[in-house]
Amino acid sequence: MVNSKYLGRKPIFLLIWSYLNSSQECFFRRYPVKPDRRVFVVKRKKLFSKRQLATGTPKNYFLVIFDFVTYNRIMNWLLISSENIDNENLKQIINERTPDSVIYESSFVSSELDEVLEVLPEITNCVIKHSEDSEPNENLFFLLGYLAGKDIPVYTNNLHLYENFSKFDCISYFNTIEEIEQNIEENYEDLYTNCLRKQSYNYLMEQGMPFTPDSFALNISQENKDICECYLAAGMDVNCRDKDGTPMLNIAARNDKVELIHWLIDNGADINAVSEDRGYTAIMDAVWRGDKEITELLINKGAELNTVCKEGQTMLVLAVGANKTEICKLLADAGADPDIKDSMGMSAYGYAKLFKKQEIIDVLEKYHKE
Repeated sequence: MVNSKYLGRKPIFLLIWSYLNSSQECFFRRYPVKPDRRVFVVKRKKLFSKRQLATGTPKNYFLVIFDFVTYNRIMNWLLISSENIDNENLKQIINERTPDSVIYESSFVSSELDEVLEVLPEITNCVIKHSEDSEPNENLFFLLGYLAGKDIPVYTNNLHLYENFSKFDCISYFNTIEEIEQNIEENYEDLYTNCLRKQSYNYLMEQGMPFTPDSFALNISQENKDICECYLAAGMDVNCRDKDGTPMLNIAARNDKVELIHWLIDNGADINAVSEDRGYTAIMDAVWRGDKEITELLINKGAELNTVCKEGQTMLVLAVGANKTEICKLLADAGADPDIKDSMGMSAYGYAKLFKKQEIIDVLEKYHKE
């Protein structure tokens, strides 16, 4: 049986249930996703590496490749510890905060570390807990060198191991196992944020998308919300500007992207940021385009209504010039001043009178004070 549903915020996953004996233990495994290819495997007893999957699917296992509309973010933890050390408390910390995390466990036995090497490219965080400062084996040195080269956070209470890799900022030493667990618990939100940032950035690079404001602006104009979310997760400033000095909120307003306007504001976009080309705020762009829906949206979000553009005009002057009576009413009722004069010494009310726009005059009359 195959079912699809939304899990989490956005990613769509395909749930695959084995027709084999339901009493058999099965694993649901998902790999870092790309829009063009996703791999899910349900299998018994053992997880497979990407390399194994690429060379063929073993008997009695299912391999499904399909298109995705978005990508999944996940933390993959590697816990390496002496056999007499209990990881239950640390696993509880991880599972309570990120239930979707995958946790791999291994002892210091070489054969077990060999198996860990197969999933090493997927690891996002590692904890190495030793009951005593014994000298690490060769496999552990290789593993730690790989993680350090990838700037993967590693926590350890093994002093000898730490001293060999102390030049790497991602390796952290703690005197006790309790200190490791306390540090992870207290800083888990930052760990998760950094993990999202790395995975999101790598995803953009894999898709050939430059990590630049111009590329971010392009995806806003095309309403690629999933990709836009990826840019923010990777660390893009929501208040950045394109090469012409246009804020992202203005980009969305100029392209009639209502959903992205909501999303940008919810993520901290400055609603009153002024573009360098016209000197417009986002609501001025909406008024200039005659877009009532976006104008009303930005009014309700608290946009400043008496901003003056480079040419000395208010948005109410723009609305009068475009003969948009309904927008004039929206602005005036919300507090836009019809008497602010432009560089020509004319106000919105004055222009309405000059060009005999009677409907607009009737709207502005009750707010006219001069």
